[in-house]
Amino acid sequence: MAMADRRRMLALAAAAIAAPAWTAALARPVSTGRIISPPSGMMRYTRTAIRQLGQHETLQVTRSFDVDFRSFEHGFMLHGQQVAARVEAPEALRSFGRLEEARDESALFPIALNAYGQILSSDLAPLENDGVAAAIAEAVEILRQQQLPQDERAQLASSIAAMQRAAQRVIAHLPTDIFAPSAGPRVVEQALALPGGMAGRLETRFAGESDFATGLMRSATREIVTEVEGSTRRAHERWSLTAI
Repeated sequence: MAMADRRRMLALAAAAIAAPAWTAALARPVSTGRIISPPSGMMRYTRTAIRQLGQHETLQVTRSFDVDFRSFEHGFMLHGQQVAARVEAPEALRSFGRLEEARDESALFPIALNAYGQILSSDLAPLENDGVAAAIAEAVEILRQQQLPQDERAQLASSIAAMQRAAQRVIAHLPTDIFAPSAGPRVVEQALALPGGMAGRLETRFAGESDFATGLMRSATREIVTEVEGSTRRAHERWSLTAI
């Protein structure tokens, strides 16, 4: 094992050992109350992110990882390695698509989970309310620091771009319970007043299906909707976890 990987594993383990008090607070809103029972063999974890570009085009990125769950005193350490990447993009973004397909996101792992399958790291998977609030606060602050254009159409474009950045910040984080979803779907919504007098809204909808035998996620989806003055953009994510 590389020294950097060893240091990261030790840091994650130390966080899990020190975490009983804050972990309970982190996991309680979404915990199924069931201890997961991962299989001993490898599994295939796949994530697809679909981002709306304008009114009619989309950018779709799918990555697959071979993963395995290794138990330790306070839960499970999920190890993984990217094995495939596929990008579906408009012709104008073909070069970007090739670069994205060549990018390896294996550094996401290992991920420390508690016994109920919740992600321990709040940096990787903050609570949804906190994540949405932070994303919106950042978007509004960027707008406030900019010199707003006088033209109303340009103001709308700036506000839409800011809300899109907020959506991308949400997408950059995993749902806390992605590997062991809660029983029912949930929605987090926040409205806000944007600089220039415009109104905005950011909403996330998450739902997942668990395997009865293991308690692990079988499939999950998340939709992120941003709206500014009636102009709506959507981003979708899909996950699956299957035995190999």
